Amino acid sequence: MAAAFGVEKAGYWDGLGAHYRAVRPKTSHTQGPDELVDLDEVVLPWMRRYGARVIAVRPDRFVAADTHGLAVPTV
Repeated sequence: MAAAFGVEKAGYWDGLGAHYRAVRPKTSHTQGPDELVDLDEVVLPWMRRYGARVIAVRPDRFVAADTHGLAVPTV
């Protein structure tokens, strides 16, 4: 998953306790425990519509997305 962020940003996200998941289309199968299948075909079309490559979902369900990789939030 670091490829979506770059190694440096991934390290910062790791420091915040981030978990990473790849989203696969409905016609696909997961290839590991950190992958999800978009059974309702909602997430991947939304990502395509907005050109999002990376999504961050906080525990309070706030969603942020970016086309190049999310910057690490300042705390």
